Amino acid sequence: MTARENFRRAFAALLFLLLQFSGHCAENTVGDSSKLIVRTVLPSDTDSRIDKSSGDGWEHYIYLNPSVPDRKQLLVFLPGTGGKGGGAKAFLSFAANQGFHVISLAYPSQLSISAFRESPDPDAFLKARNNLIYGKPPFGRLNTGVPNSIQNRLHFLLHHLIEHFPQENWRQFMREGGKNFDYRTMILAGQSQGGGHAALKIGRAHV
Repeated sequence: MTARENFRRAFAALLFLLLQFSGHCAENTVGDSSKLIVRTVLPSDTDSRIDKSSGDGWEHYIYLNPSVPDRKQLLVFLPGTGGKGGGAKAFLSFAANQGFHVISLAYPSQLSISAFRESPDPDAFLKARNNLIYGKPPFGRLNTGVPNSIQNRLHFLLHHLIEHFPQENWRQFMREGGKNFDYRTMILAGQSQGGGHAALKIGRAHV
């Protein structure tokens, strides 16, 4: 499958979810919605180096419905500014009830990306987002650090889920012995600044 085909597949799956959810088609749930599992994971419990945006409400949220046929696709949701991981519950629950594995990722989202709109650097937004996604290099008021980055948090969260819930088949979203994500199986989405991070990461993952 080519990179373009991967992108189209992910986009089609996200569009399906949005259209179904916007129509409030709860009756289209594939399995038993009462079987929905919602759990939280403290970011620092997955990697002891994580020392920001962990605790005090900052938690990863995991959604899975084991009664639904597995679509073999992971929806990763990135909250907007100040989002601690617990938002968009109705949409994410709906996605899980449609057979998607779902993660709402807590990351350092306190600073709005709009804070860089007056920067004289034409690449300010790109550099700010790169710092949050990958942890380096520092830019302006952002010095996220690799352990606290979006990429590191997702990596260690998936390994945490693989280790503690092997029956839930989170391993299918990793490749090369667990070293890298398998972006062919992932859908990245988000709200506000989280949507911008997702779009940037998708663009790089599928080229």
